[in-house]
Amino acid sequence: MAVSKRNRRGMLWLLIVAFLVTITPRILSQLQDEIHVNESEFQLLKMEFSEKVGDQSDYRVKTNFKKYRKRYKSPSSKFDPNAYKLSDWMRLGLSQKQAEIILKFTNRGIENNDELKNIFVINDDLFTLIKDSTVYPAKVVKEKTQVKEVQIVDLNSASIEQMDELPGIGEYYSKKIVDYREKLGGFLRKEQLLEIWKFDPELFDRIKDRIVIVKEVSRIDINKVTIDELKLHPYISYKQANSIVKMREQHGLYKSVEEIKRSKLIDNETFQKLKDYLKVE
Repeated sequence: MAVSKRNRRGMLWLLIVAFLVTITPRILSQLQDEIHVNESEFQLLKMEFSEKVGDQSDYRVKTNFKKYRKRYKSPSSKFDPNAYKLSDWMRLGLSQKQAEIILKFTNRGIENNDELKNIFVINDDLFTLIKDSTVYPAKVVKEKTQVKEVQIVDLNSASIEQMDELPGIGEYYSKKIVDYREKLGGFLRKEQLLEIWKFDPELFDRIKDRIVIVKEVSRIDINKVTIDELKLHPYISYKQANSIVKMREQHGLYKSVEEIKRSKLIDNETFQKLKDYLKVE
């Protein structure tokens, strides 16, 4: 019986597949053994290579280090780092950029080798070469500035110019203070400054420790004063002044300041503010 060409081709493929199925496991087994061997060999080679490269690297580092050290030069004489110029630092072996960085520090001034060593572009090798050649100018001790003596002002005797020296007062308030002092006859208490128009507590706090009251106030003799004179006092109105003088004219001279309280216009608050500015002679 004749076999067709198509059938022969199919049998050939079948034989090839069977062969591959039979031989493949053996090939794979051999490959795994070879791979295992190759990996071991690779690790050994890698270690040997690393050692060689490491030795060469160390050699290069040591060689470069020696060259690196050789590039620095010792200064020819003693020197002040603060006075060294760009060219001077470059002469020691630094690059222009490194020298410029050092100048940024020395222009501000350095006082000792510790500060010089802290400049990051100066490494240990360069510092070792120059440390014994550095000199620094003696540190100038600044004299203590004399503290200006704080001027204490007597409210009842200070001039406008003296008042002007108080913090925050100025010419405007100086004149106001002196003018109000004359109307009162003098200050009895520091707090009376707050009675001046626009003289606020903040301004008072700024000067309260710089003012004193030494000179006594001027007192008004209620047995001699006229209505026009009495009404000028800041604590007395025209009607109150008129009442005090009229009572004196009607009942005779006052024997004490307290007698003005007989007037219905003089309440206790007014009397307490006014009494130390009045007298009887």
